[in-house]
Amino acid sequence: MFKGSLSENIQSSLSGLRFASTKDNSVAADKGKAIDAADTFFGMPELQEQIQVAHVPTQCAAGCLALRVPDPPTSAPPAVVNISKDGKIAAVGGKDVELFLWSTETGELLSTLRGHETSWTSSNDNSFFVTTQEDSKVVVYDADPIQMRQLLGHPDETLTCCSVSLDDLFVVVGGADGSIYSWDTETGSDYRQYDCGHDGPVSTAMCYPMPDGSHVIISCGKDHKIVVWDLETIKQLYTIEVTELGHAKNVGYHISRDHIQVLVWCMDSVPFPNLVFVDPLSGNRACVHCHGGAVMHATFMKQASRIVTAGGDGKAIIWDTETLEPCMTLEGHKGAVYSCAVNEEGTSIVTGGEDCTIRVWNAEDGKQIRMMLAQNDPIRFCSYAKSPVESKIITCDNVGRVHVWSTVVEVLNSLLRRFADALSCVTTSSDNALIAAGCNNGRVMLWDTKARTNVWEFTHHTGRVEDIAFNTLREMLVTSGQDGHVVVMSVKTGKQVKQFLTGSEPVMRVIFSPDDDRLAGLCDGSVVLFKVDQEEVLPALTLRTGAGRVVSLVWSPNSKTVLGSCSDGNVMVWSASTGSIFSALNGDAATTCLSVDLVGKVLAVGNVLGRTKIYVLETSEQLLELRSNASAVREVIFNQDTTRLTTVCSRQAITWDLATAAQVRVFDFVVEKGDSYFHSVPDRVRACYCHWGSILFDHESETATFDMVPPEDHLLRSQYLSDTRGIISGNTGIRRIILWSAADAPLPDKMHTTHDAITSCHFSADDRLLAMGTQDGSLIVYDTMHNDVLEVIQAHLSGPCKCVRMSHDAKYVLTSGVDGSVLLWDWRERETGQQYY
Repeated sequence: MFKGSLSENIQSSLSGLRFASTKDNSVAADKGKAIDAADTFFGMPELQEQIQVAHVPTQCAAGCLALRVPDPPTSAPPAVVNISKDGKIAAVGGKDVELFLWSTETGELLSTLRGHETSWTSSNDNSFFVTTQEDSKVVVYDADPIQMRQLLGHPDETLTCCSVSLDDLFVVVGGADGSIYSWDTETGSDYRQYDCGHDGPVSTAMCYPMPDGSHVIISCGKDHKIVVWDLETIKQLYTIEVTELGHAKNVGYHISRDHIQVLVWCMDSVPFPNLVFVDPLSGNRACVHCHGGAVMHATFMKQASRIVTAGGDGKAIIWDTETLEPCMTLEGHKGAVYSCAVNEEGTSIVTGGEDCTIRVWNAEDGKQIRMMLAQNDPIRFCSYAKSPVESKIITCDNVGRVHVWSTVVEVLNSLLRRFADALSCVTTSSDNALIAAGCNNGRVMLWDTKARTNVWEFTHHTGRVEDIAFNTLREMLVTSGQDGHVVVMSVKTGKQVKQFLTGSEPVMRVIFSPDDDRLAGLCDGSVVLFKVDQEEVLPALTLRTGAGRVVSLVWSPNSKTVLGSCSDGNVMVWSASTGSIFSALNGDAATTCLSVDLVGKVLAVGNVLGRTKIYVLETSEQLLELRSNASAVREVIFNQDTTRLTTVCSRQAITWDLATAAQVRVFDFVVEKGDSYFHSVPDRVRACYCHWGSILFDHESETATFDMVPPEDHLLRSQYLSDTRGIISGNTGIRRIILWSAADAPLPDKMHTTHDAITSCHFSADDRLLAMGTQDGSLIVYDTMHNDVLEVIQAHLSGPCKCVRMSHDAKYVLTSGVDGSVLLWDWRERETGQQYY
């Protein structure tokens, strides 16, 4: 037994086990050095000496679906939230805190700027970026490597906006007193100042190259004026006053990148026209009253042929630019829509709103493609990277939490939808650049997520492909099949490199060791080991247990041991070199899954009772037990620094804080009747997903995406899609996507149990659960959605259970027996709360 409080004991036990990401993350990246330097049989050597204590974060929570930037201080929300045109750099922070530049590909901190930055923008060719500071300095930085190129200037007024010309030759900034300033980006010596254009702060400005080689500047101010300047001569070419919004207080502007056109809107609820289109060169203009009076945001689509607006009425509307006639309405948000953006190709629209969701729409037909949820706060900003190759989305909520959504979201959703009736297993490479999929007919496919193309497709098995995995260096791919074969193939060509045989039994699981020298497979309740370079086709070692069957396996990070969880509740630890049992951890219920943290010190084991046990591997000591999953645990995953653990069952995912054993957040995968996603703002701890289709959940960034496109054929079936399952990224098991689907889970007409005759039954209020009493006195709680028995309780020992009733919240079941007793059961805890006689 532990002495002291639970929190103190857990923190003390984990203090020496955590892996802290440092600015130089070479320890985690270069596995070979860490393995060679290992001084213990379990895991890697202690890394505490390498932890760098700093007042700034060194890495983001880089999940498979999204990159989660570290939360900002509560007293200083970010003044800058932007993404480079190629989608590779995210700039977050500034003004009262440092401006952090993050790599959206690795999550690493690229640079920290400490100039109280108020704006950040990258060049169109991504070779440099420009910042403005609170003390009015304008600075140009080289992007690769990130270093200061030159200080362009230091105007005498506060700067309010900044932009780079479309040909990257000039930098243009606007000031709070109404002046405009420009510099050439090469030398910074070609300086000009443009005065007397605005009577107040400049909201935005843009510089355009003209066909004759000259440049013009479009500036928009809070005085409701749009001014066109000749950059070289500093002359005002046109001045347009937006009289339609003359009485508006809060006005927003957007200038088209393709043509010199301007959108103006009023963010207050007003009775007069609140959306105005202006073409400063031709003088054409149009106005309309929309969204019930409040336009929250507006933007041009590709070639400025159409306009997208986000309104306080919960709608986004696509308009014809010249006539301002509505073309289509995008409906789905439950609350105001605060922001909208269009991708570079003009094919997709992203919106963020009061209901805390980010939604992606098809620009052609207005249908919703997917919905994303990161935090339980309204989304105030969303934007696409301008590169057609990197279709990444950056979002920020009202609290200042920032997420960058990966391209793999779109590709995975499309792949799962397209091959819903064929897929049997899916995995991604550690950098998310490749997706490999196995099919029910034995075919193996490789997809490039950036190019969105099929790289190759070959048949390597005569039956279903049961599992698939990349090696660490992403050079090889291994598959295991129903035919009992294990096939190693080249990622580059897709051709077979090696083939191993296990017999006639299917190989249900296969993974590379972290050093890529061995393979471990799960076959007929035993673990089989192969050396990748061995000549023999039969296993080099077969690891067996005493009584139970192995149901899940994992490698230790140093590749010296293999861990397997068994059906009898035990966890076996084998030596990978000799096959001998090194140690055994005893459990009280059949295990279902297990996972080792990145350092190799802590083990998490899930079981059929919905509980997860945490062990210290070196001492075989049970650290704690987590109880709350609604059914058998299917997946357990540590985050990269071992501070949190995610446990997943067939209907929910729970994120735990390991230091306190407290639930951080509960993600319920729930199917409800009707088409309502959120009727109110979700609770900060529990997020209920009401959706009929598939959900991708990322444990590292704590984000989820919903595939909103209905399948063309509702009869499509898939062995893979019909269950909650993890998609492993790389071969460490640390980064993983959880896939849950309700599309193939119809309500069954028959509910099979292994117990005596049913004497009574009662449905829960939402029809998801069914309580049943039996002739032998048992109480059975049944999940009608997944056709699964959740709990079996011996409620009455002296005779049949005559009647059962489930409470409205489905937490309690009331049972009565022939013995005259009436019992109130907390069925999840298997305890009686009240007894009546």
